[in-house]
Amino acid sequence: MWSMALFAFGITTIAPRNRWLDPESLGAWQRDTVREVGVVTGCFLLSPRAVWDELGGLDERYFMYGEDADLAMRARTAGYRPVICPDAKLVHEVGQCSETPVHKTLLLYRGKASLVRMHWKGLRRTAGLFLLAAGTGLRALASGLLSIVRRPESAGRWQTLWRERGDWLRGYGAAEDQTA
Repeated sequence: MWSMALFAFGITTIAPRNRWLDPESLGAWQRDTVREVGVVTGCFLLSPRAVWDELGGLDERYFMYGEDADLAMRARTAGYRPVICPDAKLVHEVGQCSETPVHKTLLLYRGKASLVRMHWKGLRRTAGLFLLAAGTGLRALASGLLSIVRRPESAGRWQTLWRERGDWLRGYGAAEDQTA
């Protein structure tokens, strides 16, 4: 979960595909061997029925984004190892689950906040939520400064995310109901 903290703080922007600073990416892996990963994305998820039933499937409290990471975290806790198999083929026909890039980013961060709220407790939870907000604020500031020189399309997205942090930081569902 430390990878989420690094991503949240924006360090992944500094060093994309870096093994240590961007742990959510697969880095320089050649994709020619089976590899254990932190999360198998929902559109590429395959599980034996017995494992699915044991884990209780996807948590319905998640509207969108984060439910696959939650399942992977619960699987790892139960002793399973999520892997990617290079022989598997996937065609993702449609990628229109969010109206705009801003809406998608808001949902992604609501999912990240939900993961922190559901899987972390105490100081770790507080620090995780702080890092999510701080990383968003830094990206909003940096993209705003960069927009003076050039017009990056992400500037408005990060500034909107920062303005709406009070909403997405609550996550999905009531925080009081979300326990590890």
